[in-house]
Amino acid sequence: LYQLAVSAGATEGVAPGIGPAGAELVYLRLGTRSPTIRSQDVDGASVSMEQISLAVRLIGDETFRATVGDPCSYCDFHRVCPAQEAGASILTEEKP
Repeated sequence: LYQLAVSAGATEGVAPGIGPAGAELVYLRLGTRSPTIRSQDVDGASVSMEQISLAVRLIGDETFRATVGDPCSYCDFHRVCPAQEAGASILTEEKP
């Protein structure tokens, strides 16, 4: 996301005309002499943009099917959830 921000001009005020040049995450760990480094090339910004575009499309579609799963055991909304018998009548006439 940092590379995406740079490519969108977020650093123009401090580094005019400079675009993204790759990125590295450095994980420092106690008890080890060398950090773990994860590198990302310049294409990382386009990958981030693709992921954000997909998220925007999914949210824009406004199609979120409620499905029963492990989180249902601790969810506070089961009484209004259309995937649960108690909440099925909230949005539809049918029971799951």
